[in-house]
Amino acid sequence: MKNQKIKFDFVFLGQSVLKYQVPLDIYDIINHIYETKYPELKPANKNNENSGNKSSVLGVAFKMSTEFVAAVAVGTIIGFIFDNWFGTKPWLILIFFFVGVVAGILNVVKSAKNMQIK
Repeated sequence: MKNQKIKFDFVFLGQSVLKYQVPLDIYDIINHIYETKYPELKPANKNNENSGNKSSVLGVAFKMSTEFVAAVAVGTIIGFIFDNWFGTKPWLILIFFFVGVVAGILNVVKSAKNMQIK
């Protein structure tokens, strides 16, 4: 079914005015619509690779910040649970908060090293 096209022949006063072919596959239809209706969205040259690189850098930065915040939040929650369990109100929250900060920093450093290797 790939590469099949629907053919339209527009006839006006007995003469063929416009012959048009539309792909039958849904992905081909979407690509065809974008190519014909929105040519400005199609990359003109390879200079647009930098914009894709910027978005991937933004994604990595978001991933690193999320890992850091998650580590701090998990450490603080564990400290809160242990404080309620053992009755040592502020101390275990503070200790596990800093453990979460250290774990978050180590995760960010590990991710940065992996990025440099690639």
